[in-house]
Amino acid sequence: MKLDRPLPDDLASKVISSIQQMMGIERIEIREDAIEIDYDLLQATEAQIEFRLAAIGATLNRRWSERLRRAFVDFVEENEVSNLEVSSGAGVHAHHH
Repeated sequence: MKLDRPLPDDLASKVISSIQQMMGIERIEIREDAIEIDYDLLQATEAQIEFRLAAIGATLNRRWSERLRRAFVDFVEENEVSNLEVSSGAGVHAHHH
């Protein structure tokens, strides 16, 4: 996810701590104006992560292309969860970042 601007060290620490407390988070890395997070889609979604980031005070990039990318990820995640629910006996876990 692209940030509006690089995070100050204190806010970056808060972001890492808060996101790591969420269920399903496997890895988080902050690099300048970007956050990369690996998570189990059955336990967390990008929308939930975005909500947590906003609550902490981390502002995501508002460019049209980045908003479109996030909307597409939300759409794909909804479809993957629906597909996993249909084939719930398959034991499949989807991981995202």
